[in-house]
Amino acid sequence: MVEKVIIAIFIVTIFITGLLHYRKKNGLLSPSFIMVGFWSFMLFGALILDDGANGFVGYWWIILAIIFYVCGYNVGVRIKLSNKRILGSISINKDLMKFTIKLIGTVLTIYYGIQFVQNGGVTGTAQNAYEYYTGETSMSLFDRILNQFQSILMYSLPFLGGQFFACEDDRKKRMLSVFTFIPTLLSMLVSSMKLGFLVAIMMFVIGYITVAIYRGKHINYKFYLDLLRKYWWVAIAFVFLMIFALTIRMGLNNEFYVQVAIRKFYSYAFGSPAAFNYWLSNLNEVTLEWGTNTFMSIFNLLGIKNRVHGVYLESYSSTTLGTNVYTAFRGLVLDFGVIGALLFILILGFFAGVMMKKYRTTASILSFIFLSMSYLFVLYSFILSPYAYTNLTVLFPIIAVFELMSRRVRIKNKVEKV
Repeated sequence: MVEKVIIAIFIVTIFITGLLHYRKKNGLLSPSFIMVGFWSFMLFGALILDDGANGFVGYWWIILAIIFYVCGYNVGVRIKLSNKRILGSISINKDLMKFTIKLIGTVLTIYYGIQFVQNGGVTGTAQNAYEYYTGETSMSLFDRILNQFQSILMYSLPFLGGQFFACEDDRKKRMLSVFTFIPTLLSMLVSSMKLGFLVAIMMFVIGYITVAIYRGKHINYKFYLDLLRKYWWVAIAFVFLMIFALTIRMGLNNEFYVQVAIRKFYSYAFGSPAAFNYWLSNLNEVTLEWGTNTFMSIFNLLGIKNRVHGVYLESYSSTTLGTNVYTAFRGLVLDFGVIGALLFILILGFFAGVMMKKYRTTASILSFIFLSMSYLFVLYSFILSPYAYTNLTVLFPIIAVFELMSRRVRIKNKVEKV
């Protein structure tokens, strides 16, 4: 109990220090502060639910990881860089955004809507989820490629929605951004896969942040409080949707399953730090795998390592939590060792700092893409490395192509960089 309190004090101290340090120059939108704020919240939630039976070495390691990332970022953002723009600068074109959102959104909405009806509604969703997780369903190569393409379009849509929300000042017109979530919601109803909805939210946030930085919006702690005041109902709706997705996977006709789904939600939200803590506490030795876990999708495409569903087959279970998700940090430790993983996180922070500096000064397409990838790694790290998935790895090169194309489109309503 005493160690729990000490860790909690450390977490609160790190968060307050980060808030004070990054409150100026729009630092509260930086990957570094997002790392501090997001993981402070995750660790605090996990700490409350963890029964403490496995000690707390994993929590201390993650705290060190946060510090290493921040240190790397603070060095990287101070590096002097040239103003050369490889591939040119991004072009925020609201007209093109609206057209793309309406086109892709309409096509995906119709597609998933038809699938939902054909599958028999919610009853079919539960059966599909059961077959998927028990391995009773299989997909051809063509179906897998089509599925990857659909998911890339589905994730790019809220990314554009977030960008549009940040550059459109008219509140009524901003409602188009909400439309970007409809295909994801329908997809979740078709397959009961909650992960897609989480990724959609992350992509929306990243899209918003990158354009907010581009426009030079002033962000302070009051911005986050105002955001919470205006959109608290979104957080409640999100929790409800996650519990609903977990419930329909098991069946809607039993109240016991609803209670189980609520417990699963706690585990899904905060179980991964506790699972990583358990795994690291029982780690004896590591045979370095040099990136095959963190960048599994690339090694999978090269035929070096095959990705299995769920990635980790063993599950962590305690009196309060249960999951087979171990954060991206487990993959980093397997790849580079306990100390090597911290050094790798230091490099990630440094890289994010360099990209932030480059993006602020030149708004180049490459810095925009790599900065967006840095944000996704931070936000997705409570689950796994996002680049263990092919669709999330391919997603950003496709966004880069879109940005290149937007520069060649006749611009009627361009958003200027501040």
